[in-house]
Amino acid sequence: MRKWWLLVLVLLFGSCHRGIRTFEQIHREPLLTAGVLVIHTELIESSKHVIDLFNSDFTLFGQISRQGTQLPRFDLLRHNILAYYPEYHVIHFLARPKSDSLYVVDFGSGEKLVRKNQLTEFLGFDDYILRYYSMPQTENPIRTQPFDQAPTLQLPNITTAFRHIRITGDWLEVTCIDSCNGCPEGTSLKGWVRWRRNDDIILNLYYDC
Repeated sequence: MRKWWLLVLVLLFGSCHRGIRTFEQIHREPLLTAGVLVIHTELIESSKHVIDLFNSDFTLFGQISRQGTQLPRFDLLRHNILAYYPEYHVIHFLARPKSDSLYVVDFGSGEKLVRKNQLTEFLGFDDYILRYYSMPQTENPIRTQPFDQAPTLQLPNITTAFRHIRITGDWLEVTCIDSCNGCPEGTSLKGWVRWRRNDDIILNLYYDC
């Protein structure tokens, strides 16, 4: 029986940002062996290259594939996996390795199987979070130091985007991305934000800026 659950809330802040409230509640056991399976659909060049999804009995459930001039997709995944933006080559599953060549991936309230190949990449949560971007959250502000009592950074623009530098415990060091929406004039903002609280990952991630 599944002991833990995942809630994903899609958030869009303007047309240039693709984001999700990534893991409002993640609890898998053991958490440290779970992560995210990234499907590199940008490498799918023809209908001959596909990602098969299998049921637990290894019968075929469906395929991520290119149909005609469309970008690779499998629309049954929409609202059922961690992140599904096929128009931006973003198809990401909450996952865990089952063997050296097989992953178990979350699909809705159930699970599917995906074989490892040149189109798949498994990332631990730390590496996944460090790869992408974030923006300020009222309920999870950026602070000057990595502890809850530290002063918060005063941000004149709530759409300021931040690059992720490093993770220390439950805290993530971030710095303003001037080439994205721009940093406040004359500043080089850097601070700390919680990415996890009580084993729940609470950070909003954005895949492009």
